[in-house]
Amino acid sequence: MNLFVKYSKEEIEYLLSIVNNDFGFKNPLFKGLLKNEIEEICKYISIENLPDKKVIENYDLIYLINGCVVEVKNKKIIKKYYENSLIGIKSRFLKEEKQSLITLQKSRLIFFDIKDIHNELTSKFYKNLSFYLLSNFSNID
Repeated sequence: MNLFVKYSKEEIEYLLSIVNNDFGFKNPLFKGLLKNEIEEICKYISIENLPDKKVIENYDLIYLINGCVVEVKNKKIIKKYYENSLIGIKSRFLKEEKQSLITLQKSRLIFFDIKDIHNELTSKFYKNLSFYLLSNFSNID
């Protein structure tokens, strides 16, 4: 953007859309990243509203905006996840076996895959992920 050039309304909207990081939710994992940077890091980001009793088996990382999701292994509930939870950390980074997930109530989820290439953008994302995990573990008694 040049201060000595007069931009049309369409050009201004386009320039603002490049830096707009509003996905309709506040997510600490994307703090400090622009929308185009997020799209470059992730293969896809999809926000889905799932009904209750929906089984989720194929996922990389899931951020739970609202609702309740349970992790199931051998027909037993292992763990419950609530609002602002990140699901899939161990399976993504520690290569543990993924478990099936079931929504207990209507839930809004963000599904995303992270590219395996590493650059300055992924380092920003992983920094945010580290801060997110640290802040959540520090709240546990």
